[in-house]
Amino acid sequence: MKRILLFVVFMAAVQFIGAQEAEKTTSLKHFSGSVMVTNNGISNVPSFSLGKSAVIFDLSMGGDKLRFEPQFRFAMEGKPWSFIFWFRNKTVTTEKFSLSIGAHPAIMFHEVTFEEEGSNKEGLEGRRFLAGEIEPSIKISEHVDLEPYYLYGHGFDRGLQNTHYLSMRLGVSDLEISKQLLFSFTPEIYYLSTDGITGSYCGSSFSLEHRELPFTLGAKINQKIDSDIVSDDFLWNVSLTYSFGD
Repeated sequence: MKRILLFVVFMAAVQFIGAQEAEKTTSLKHFSGSVMVTNNGISNVPSFSLGKSAVIFDLSMGGDKLRFEPQFRFAMEGKPWSFIFWFRNKTVTTEKFSLSIGAHPAIMFHEVTFEEEGSNKEGLEGRRFLAGEIEPSIKISEHVDLEPYYLYGHGFDRGLQNTHYLSMRLGVSDLEISKQLLFSFTPEIYYLSTDGITGSYCGSSFSLEHRELPFTLGAKINQKIDSDIVSDDFLWNVSLTYSFGD
């Protein structure tokens, strides 16, 4: 399993170095970001779900191929949920097919109880992870893309050590409800393995946006199909996202 992660991370590093050499003489070409508020912080890996209201900050910056995309997730009361520092590189880009390889270090925060001066106190513990991903995309039509996805993550502290996530997604985007309103949805079915415990799930994300407004109304559902991983059978949330930049 560690070899899989090392291979993905190594390939990503090679691509990042090549992209940097190609783009080092150019200025920053891309910068964007978003702020999302949601009633329920959901992760496809059940152990990483927050299970309560959250705010998520996303940034994306870089050139045509290489991008740095950090994500900062907090509980609504301000406690950190997770910090994820994605480096992604589009290794192939054609009219009908694209391939992105990425890697990230991350810190996941968990509430823990500890003893201090003879009394129990509550605090946060940060757990370190490293992950790599492979994300091809096949264009089927103007609004439909087939998006297989694979991620492997390795934990360095107590808790989860090895996570495999394999998904098949169908990205349906920018369907016109009216001249100003666009609707998108992404159904998926995925297989998850966490330290040898496995499960299969299905779900979908939905979004509704206005062409002239920076806000997006979203929703997400997740349904367990067959799983030995401890988690709720059904999860859902709604969200509001403010986007800025190019």
